[in-house]
Amino acid sequence: MVVPAELRQVADRARPVTLAREQTLPLVAALRPLLPDGALARGSVVAVGGTGATTLALNLAAGPSCAGSWVVVVGLGELGLAAAAEAGVELGRLALVDPGGDASWSGVVGALIGGIDVI
Repeated sequence: MVVPAELRQVADRARPVTLAREQTLPLVAALRPLLPDGALARGSVVAVGGTGATTLALNLAAGPSCAGSWVVVVGLGELGLAAAAEAGVELGRLALVDPGGDASWSGVVGALIGGIDVI
């Protein structure tokens, strides 16, 4: 099949510069062995629960925040900023959001997706 030169040029301009799996957020050294490629893939969902879940979540957010990414914590009003700083989160890149009730939590998170690296 012969592809016209004009069509080939359009295809080259539309081709993504990087693949989605190559767009990653850095992790702190201690967590790199736990995730594929030693990084957090953009667009991925990581759920943590149980004892130490907040500490683990803060450690997951530390690498991206120190690399310049914004981190938003939604609905965790009792989060201690000292604990976040101790985990390595850059406090100047951390926002805390109170959604104002269970019904609006999903709306707040939905509004943040696409604009914030770590929620």
